[in-house]
Amino acid sequence: MLSRATFPPDRAAMEAWFGEHEREWREGRAYRFAVERGGRVIGIVDIDGVADGEGDLGYWFEKASWGQGYAFEAGSAVVRFGFDVVGLRRIRAGHAVDNEASGRVLEKLGFSVVETVWRESVSRGESVEVRRLALERETPREVRWRVE
Repeated sequence: MLSRATFPPDRAAMEAWFGEHEREWREGRAYRFAVERGGRVIGIVDIDGVADGEGDLGYWFEKASWGQGYAFEAGSAVVRFGFDVVGLRRIRAGHAVDNEASGRVLEKLGFSVVETVWRESVSRGESVEVRRLALERETPREVRWRVE
């Protein structure tokens, strides 16, 4: 899960994490995607913790790619994948309150704030205030025809 990633990355932990991807996909527990530009990985986006029709959206991009729309574009594709292919009914996400850019990405994707909590941040080595959001699958409206 991207929220537990360390920085700088721990090589053994990263190898173990990547080693689980194929099994997680087969079991329907997580779906992870690399984002490439010019043949080079610039980020990762995933749906993790899939259970009971829900999952968690996460993303990470190299600093040089920030502010260029990649998080929104990749997030949008993975949200559609989660709803249309996986069949999720709800996708959760979160961001550190002081990471306003990530919050804007989630709001642009249609996520709504659920709560604000304090969580331990592995990458920062401290507790951070985290805004939790959710996006519900849109259900088709029932169409009623009235013939007179």
